[in-house]
Amino acid sequence: MMAQLPDGGRVAVISYQGSFCPITLAHVGCPIEARNILLGLPTSVARPAKLETFHAVVGFVNCNADSFVSSKLSKKVPPVPIIPYNDRMMLIDMATKEYDWLWAHNNPRGALHDLTKAYPKLLFVPCNLCGADDAIKYQKWKGVTPMRRVICLGRPADPGLDNGTEGVRKRMAADGVDADAGLFVLGPELPDISSSAVRKAFVENDLVKLRECLHPSVMEWNLNAGPYAPKSENTPASRPLGEFVFQRKKTAPITHVRSIPTDSRDAHVFFWNMAVTNGDLVRLLDIDDSARFGYIEFDKGEGWVKLEYLHCVGESTQAVHRREDDAGGTPLRTEPVEAHRWVKGAEALHNGDVATLLRPDNRSQWSFFLVRFKGHDGWLKLRNMSFGVSGFVGVKRNPRAIKVLKINGDEVRRGGGKGKGKVKGKFGKKGKGK
Repeated sequence: MMAQLPDGGRVAVISYQGSFCPITLAHVGCPIEARNILLGLPTSVARPAKLETFHAVVGFVNCNADSFVSSKLSKKVPPVPIIPYNDRMMLIDMATKEYDWLWAHNNPRGALHDLTKAYPKLLFVPCNLCGADDAIKYQKWKGVTPMRRVICLGRPADPGLDNGTEGVRKRMAADGVDADAGLFVLGPELPDISSSAVRKAFVENDLVKLRECLHPSVMEWNLNAGPYAPKSENTPASRPLGEFVFQRKKTAPITHVRSIPTDSRDAHVFFWNMAVTNGDLVRLLDIDDSARFGYIEFDKGEGWVKLEYLHCVGESTQAVHRREDDAGGTPLRTEPVEAHRWVKGAEALHNGDVATLLRPDNRSQWSFFLVRFKGHDGWLKLRNMSFGVSGFVGVKRNPRAIKVLKINGDEVRRGGGKGKGKVKGKFGKKGKGK
């Protein structure tokens, strides 16, 4: 990407900070609209006449500290619990995984410094992204320079207040701000999907509203694992969902985790500084399309291992039933086959019900799982089970895997938590991207 740019090429570096508790589709839309303006791509507003041509755009998204978010939400009636910083950064990873130019990063200034140092022949232009209410509160059109720009995304004004898009325009005109200079850029007015409305939808279990507001992976995590997840009498309190014990032959007590789900034993496939040991407790986050490899989280990091090495922890391993279709419920099967033979007297599982996992139908390739639910044992399809982080297993989702942007042969990696947003190659030492 950067290697193909001409000497003196301009690269806009968007810095975007907020509480994101949780991040919504409207939040993600803000840097996308800003990028469209900077690159001259189609947008609903006119591009400032004097705004220079940019050859590329990179965006970094960071969350406000827990103390700040907690002080804000604790004042609400009733007080609202917060999603911890690390989890909010992880949710940004989920919500932006389709965009290889947009990263969750805990130190955007540091990232800008690294880029400037690594590519001295390119001109990196910092652009702070904010909303209309924030721009008005801090008069962000003042003090802008060619190397200190602000892109303001519009929003409807709150009832009785002048803190929306028109309020910004009026204040810019009053202060004599040149809207065509390209230093303070007023973007289009986006739909106002606030985190407050999303939290309310979680309380009311309004799935229609949640689908309108959230990326599917963000919605699934919050429904199953976040502080706003619906409480169920079946939800286990003792162990997290999807916890397994790692165990393979005694002749191989240590297993290096893989960076990709493959049988290849090439050196680049393995994380040689990260190994899981027989007896370690791990948490299953995702399963690949072949249903032979699982993406696990454990005390040393994350990576792929063969599913045959994962064993249920007695009768404590749990999963959430969740289907993507509109089926009214899922009955337990008497056998791990497609035939519709149901366990007599067993209650059907509905989305959000928690079942105890007993064993897979095939140790090396999982298609069905024997589960226990309300006193009955039966088989469920793996694709209808979730462990509360990556959504539906059996669908290729890997929201916490590292999203990589290759720049001139180096890899810039974004992390999912505070202190973990490290980079590789010319940008520093390799991080786990946890």
